[in-house]
Amino acid sequence: MAKYRIGVTEAGDAGIDLNWVQKMDTVDGAVVITKQITHGLLDAVLEHQRKLIVHATLTGYGGSVLEPCVPTPDEQFEAVQALVDSGFPQEKIVIRVDPLIPTEKGLVKALRVIETCMDDGFRRYRVSVLDMYRHVRNRFRATGLPLPYGENQFASRAQLSEADAMLREAAAYWQGLGQQARDLRIESCAEPYLRYPIRCGCVSAYDLELLGLDASDADSMGYQREHCMCYSGKVELLSHKHPCSHGCLYCYWRECTTNLKKEEAPVDYKEFCAKYHVRLNDQQATAVQRVNGATLLLAVPGSGKTTVIVARTGYLLHVVGIDPRNILTITFTKAAAREMKERFIKKFGEVNGFVPHFSTINSFCLSVIKTCAREKHITIPELVPNNEPIIRDIARTMMRIIPATRPSSPWHRASGRSRTN
Repeated sequence: MAKYRIGVTEAGDAGIDLNWVQKMDTVDGAVVITKQITHGLLDAVLEHQRKLIVHATLTGYGGSVLEPCVPTPDEQFEAVQALVDSGFPQEKIVIRVDPLIPTEKGLVKALRVIETCMDDGFRRYRVSVLDMYRHVRNRFRATGLPLPYGENQFASRAQLSEADAMLREAAAYWQGLGQQARDLRIESCAEPYLRYPIRCGCVSAYDLELLGLDASDADSMGYQREHCMCYSGKVELLSHKHPCSHGCLYCYWRECTTNLKKEEAPVDYKEFCAKYHVRLNDQQATAVQRVNGATLLLAVPGSGKTTVIVARTGYLLHVVGIDPRNILTITFTKAAAREMKERFIKKFGEVNGFVPHFSTINSFCLSVIKTCAREKHITIPELVPNNEPIIRDIARTMMRIIPATRPSSPWHRASGRSRTN
C-alpha cells in the first residue's frame, strides 16, 4: 500500500478548472497539468509550490485548428517563463509534449518546442504519442486534415523510430548548449515502443524526491491502461466528467467543445456600466467607446487615464467581443503595468480563462526579440543584472578619455558652471 497520496489533474486542465486547489490539504503532493497558465493557476501554484510539480503542456499547435482555444506557443512559453520569474522552481516544471505527432512536420514542430525550452534551461520533458481514436479520425476528416496513421489508431514502428531519432537530436542540442547529458530527463509512460525516453509514470521516484518525500516508496502499481507505470498512491483531483473548453481536435472525449464558451455579454455601453459598476464622465465615456481607428487622449496627472484604459479594455472584451489574446496594453513602468492588470482583474476578472496582456514597452520589445530569435534559432545575449556599477565605470572611463570643455555661452561663464560633452 502506498505511503503517500499524490494528486493529479488528468481529468481536465488545471489552469481552467481550479477545483483541485481545495483538495490540496488532502494530499501529500500533486502534479498539475495544464495547457494554459491562467492568473488563477499562477496564484494557486505559488501558494502551494512546496507540494506541487507543474506539467506545462506545449505542443506547438496552440491557436491552430488542432488546438483552437489554446494559447499560441509564444503565449504559452511566456506564461511558463512568468511562472519561473514569479519564484516557482524551474526544476519542478515539466515541459509536456502531449501529443507528439510522429509525422515529418509533427516531429519538426516538437523539436522546435523542446529546443526553445532548452534554450531557457528547462531540462525535464515528457512525451506522449498521439492516439487516433475513431472519433478523432472523424474530426480530422471533417476539417480536411490528413490522417497521420491512415485508418490505424496507433503510430507505426517506423514512425516511432523517427520519434526516437528526434529525441536523440534534442539531446544532442542540449549538450551543444554546454549542458551535461546527465542533467536532461526525457520521459514517457505507456509508450513501450519508444526506446529513447526514460520509462516512468507521471509520479515516479524522481517526483517523490522533488516533493521532499521518501523516493523508495515509488512503485508502478497504479495501473490505468496497458503499459501504464503510474504510482499506486496517485489520486485524481478533478471530478468533472466533460471536455474542457480548449476544443482540441484530438480530445479523447467523443463530444468535444470546439468554441470558446461565451458569457452573456452586455449589449451596449449603459448595460456594460451597470453590470461592472463603471462610472465615467462624458469625455472618458467617449474615449472608452471609440473602437475603430487611432485615438489620442491628452490628460493631466490624476484625471483618470488608468481608469479609462482599464474600462476601455473591458468594453472591447465584453461589448465589442474582441478576444483578450488580441489586446496588448503598454505602459512605461512595471508598477503601472502591474496596477492596470490588478485593477482589470478586480473589476472584470478573466475572460474565458484569459487576461489581456499588460506590459512595459521594454518588456514588450524584449518579447519581440525573443520571439524572432526562437524562430530563427538565434541565441540572445543575457541581460546583465545590477548593471549600475558597469555603467558608472563606463562613464568614468569616458570622462577620462574625453576632456571636459567649458561651454562658451555668457550664461555658463557668468554662473561658473561647466559641462562635460
